[in-house]
Amino acid sequence: MEATLAPNDKIELVDDKILSNEEFKKNVAMPYFRDIFKDLVAHSDNKQKGINKVTLLTYTNLPGIIGERFFAVMDLSKSDYVDIREFVHGFFKIYYSNLETKIKLSFDMYDFDQDGYITKEDVRLILSHVPIVNKIEGQTISEGSFKREGGGNSTYIDRSETQEEIQLLIQTVFGEKMRINYDEYMKIQQDVTSEMFLSLLTLLQTNLPCSVNFYRYKNNYEKYLGENGCDTGGTVKQLSSPRIVGKLSPINQLAKIQGFNLNPGAKAHLDKYSKVR
Repeated sequence: MEATLAPNDKIELVDDKILSNEEFKKNVAMPYFRDIFKDLVAHSDNKQKGINKVTLLTYTNLPGIIGERFFAVMDLSKSDYVDIREFVHGFFKIYYSNLETKIKLSFDMYDFDQDGYITKEDVRLILSHVPIVNKIEGQTISEGSFKREGGGNSTYIDRSETQEEIQLLIQTVFGEKMRINYDEYMKIQQDVTSEMFLSLLTLLQTNLPCSVNFYRYKNNYEKYLGENGCDTGGTVKQLSSPRIVGKLSPINQLAKIQGFNLNPGAKAHLDKYSKVR
C-alpha cells in the first residue's frame, strides 16, 4: 500500500470569532453544558463527587478504549469522577476552543501514561477502536450496522485492510522513532497527515448527543450577530489532509462536521479517499 495524496493538499479549519464572544460563552455555551452535567450527575452513584465513569461512558457511547481515554482526560483530579468544572472544561475543548486546543486534546487521549509522549502502540490501540466503513453488496454502511448477508466476512476483510493501513500510518509518522512528543505530533498533523487528530475529533463531534443542539445554538447566535452587523468570520488554519487510512468512519463524516472548510484540492481527494475500496 502506498499513500497517494500529494503532501501539499490541505484541509482548512476555521477558529470562529464566536470563540471570543463572552456573551455567547456566558449565556449560551456555559449554561448548556451545565444543564447536561446536572442531568448526568443525577445518575451517578455519588452526586457530591460528580459523574462516574459508567454514566459518562453510557452518555458518550464512544467505542471501547476511546471511551475510557475520554473519561481519563476529563477526570483531571484522578478521583474517578468528573465534577462540573472538569465537565465544562472538557466539553469546551471539543466545541468551544481553537484548533491548537483540540489537537492537544487528541494528543492527550493517545498519551496513555501521561508522560508527554505517545508511542506506536498508543496510536495502534486508539485507531483500532475507531469505527470503520464497510463494503457490503456494493453499499457503504457504518461498522456496527447489521446486514443479513455478507456482513461478517466483509467486516473482517475491511477491518483487516484497515489494520494494514494503520501500520502504514504508524510507519509513516514515527519512522525510526519509538515515541513522539506534542510538538512533533502537531507538526505531523500540519505537514504529513491528519488522521490521528481528525479521526478522534470527528468521532467525538458525531457521537456526542449534545452536538446537534450545541451547533444549532451556535448557528442561531451567529445568525443573530450577522443580522446586527457583527463580523462572524474567523481565522482560517490548515492541516494536512488525511491520506492513509481510508475506511475510518469519522473521516467519511468530515465534510458534515461544523468548522471544517475543504479547499477544492482536498475535497476532491477526500471524495476519493473516503470511497470504500
